[in-house]
Amino acid sequence: MGLVKPVLLFDLVGTLVDEASDYESLDAAFEATRSRFRLADEAAALSGDFSLALMEILRGEEDAEGGGQPAEFVPFEEAAKEIFRAVLEVRDVDASHEDAEWFWATFVATQKRTLRLHPDAPQALAWARAHGYRVWVLTDADPYLVEDVLPATSLPTLWDGVVTASEAGFPKPDPRLFRAALARVGVSPVEAVMVGDSYERDVLGARAAGIHRAVLVDRHRARTVDDVPVITSLSALPSALARLAPSLN
Repeated sequence: MGLVKPVLLFDLVGTLVDEASDYESLDAAFEATRSRFRLADEAAALSGDFSLALMEILRGEEDAEGGGQPAEFVPFEEAAKEIFRAVLEVRDVDASHEDAEWFWATFVATQKRTLRLHPDAPQALAWARAHGYRVWVLTDADPYLVEDVLPATSLPTLWDGVVTASEAGFPKPDPRLFRAALARVGVSPVEAVMVGDSYERDVLGARAAGIHRAVLVDRHRARTVDDVPVITSLSALPSALARLAPSLN
């Protein structure tokens, strides 16, 4: 009997989806906001304030007043509407619930037109499946991105399934999200490899759940680590997997 290959767990935004295109969608949504509310500020200033607030809510995983416990998970859609109203409030605009719903609909519609995959992503997933790997996506992105936006790309045809933080109730790097993914896929930690672009959120989060094999995708050559294979393109994934275990390929 041949060696059973591990399941590959891919991060989504940043690893497979070009994060820059996400910011372009946000800028376009705030350009529409400027027009709707006749704001003097440039769209980049509005989206910059939005991004800073979002980072504090979604990426500040440690609750400073909670004894180091993970902060409560906030779905992106909920956070986006709340932050949108706050960004306008500091500009003396009292945005209504309907305004927030308009902003969300505008942003999603823009994403459908703007969102891009990294060019190496479809090829990497196709290679993985052709070589006997099961491909799953493990993401903090809300289900809407997977269900409403990404079907316009080829990506959903190249994976076996998706586990979102929203359905698990915990964002990265909380190990409970990774454990939920393992349970959903039906494998143990030693039967999985995490592939992601964040050392802290993807690699260390996976390790906390017992997934000790990982590949770091560092497209901007921003990290220097020696305890995990580091690649600058998913085209190098086969060689990275071979480093983890020469028998995998």
